Amino acid sequence: MTFAARLRLLLVLSLFLGGVLVLDSLGLYGRPVCPWLQLTGTHCPACGGERALAHLAQGQVLPALRDNALVVLALPAIALWLWWGYARKPWPDKRIWYGLLGLALLYAIARNLPFLSGIAPV
Repeated sequence: MTFAARLRLLLVLSLFLGGVLVLDSLGLYGRPVCPWLQLTGTHCPACGGERALAHLAQGQVLPALRDNALVVLALPAIALWLWWGYARKPWPDKRIWYGLLGLALLYAIARNLPFLSGIAPV
């Protein structure tokens, strides 16, 4: 495993663990906390993501998709990203990152439109 792959894995695990510890220390873990939603009143691409991951951990795929389909569908992409680093292959073109960012932006816009409110978290 290359140094970059180890660093990437360490970064992902550290961010996850750090987020859990910060939310737990503030007494906010398990509650829907989204600074973007509190400030703007609109849903960000990650709103409902924590509930979606909790549903997935219990094996409930449909409720997870209802809470946040983008987070659920991003999990295979994250696994691919980690595998790519372990396989020591250079990541494909940067246009993929821009495409994923564009997809997240479109998802955030769509879930705030009144006629697409079905994809907004409950």
